[in-house]
Amino acid sequence: MAKKSAWQRYGSIIWGMRQAGKTEAQIGIFTGVSRQRISKILKRHYGTTVMKNYMPRRRVAKMLNVDVHHLIKLEKAGILHPIFLRGSHYLYDSEEIDMARQAIKRECISCGQPLPKGAHKYCEDCRLERYRNRYKFLNEEQREHWRENSRERAIKKEAICHIQPKK
Repeated sequence: MAKKSAWQRYGSIIWGMRQAGKTEAQIGIFTGVSRQRISKILKRHYGTTVMKNYMPRRRVAKMLNVDVHHLIKLEKAGILHPIFLRGSHYLYDSEEIDMARQAIKRECISCGQPLPKGAHKYCEDCRLERYRNRYKFLNEEQREHWRENSRERAIKKEAICHIQPKK
């Protein structure tokens, strides 16, 4: 009797494990064949080795208009739990992408409106308002008010720094 191939023994299981987020190496360990053989089986019978409904970290960061390091911070904080492949390759499913979208607050720090693409702190209206009200455009009364507020902020900041216990 001829020996059954890995595909004949584990065909549907291989595809199911891949779509569940298992790596080719993990599937290979389960079935007793190499990860390269699993890759060949997936390509031959399903046409691809890509896991459906999963997206790499860089593509998620680009889609959410944030830096990759922001997603890494969310992972370290325990908010996101992507699938680890190998090296520095992580995959996010649709639920993780939604959680990242909720965790990333992209709004103007002045008015709370959503930030446009490329803006980091202020929306366009607030940015222009801040530009028009720069120190060099203020009259003498406004400058004095600005100096007083600046002194008060410095005193508060200094008081906060001294209250914190030293280690």
